[in-house]
Amino acid sequence: MLGDVEAQIGSWVVLFGQDLQESFLDVKRKLFADLDGKAPAHAILATNSSYIVSSRIADVTRRPGKVLNLHFFNPALVMKLVEVVQGRHVSDETAQISMALCERLDKVGVHLRKEVEGFLLNRILRAIAQEAFWLLEMGWRVSRTLTRPRSMALDIRWEHFA
Repeated sequence: MLGDVEAQIGSWVVLFGQDLQESFLDVKRKLFADLDGKAPAHAILATNSSYIVSSRIADVTRRPGKVLNLHFFNPALVMKLVEVVQGRHVSDETAQISMALCERLDKVGVHLRKEVEGFLLNRILRAIAQEAFWLLEMGWRVSRTLTRPRSMALDIRWEHFA
């Protein structure tokens, strides 16, 4: 089935940078079409986007099963978390190789078996920010009141959400 995962990690993994704007979609689609023609057939094409899901890019390639989101958190040299997003089009083998790559890079891969806007952590953080803004509107001094609880809450065991 998977064979030697370590040997396959040595294959090409092309990772294109992060974007937060929908306007990058056309640029990213063109880039992935170009990469598809230049990279070896076994190469995995990954995007670091935290909002543009790979299913919106994969169809411009001849390898949709090898196109996925590998969302490294910033700063990537410090942060350990990587979201490995396996949309419906992504093969199990690609997801497994990507998780193994995270481990080899000394990162903590979180395998998300479905595409959702914001993936896991950004979706949760967006909800926390929304509530913090609501508290601010209600007259709370959010920055002082929530500093300790926020740092404690974000140290929760995220594996329960994977």
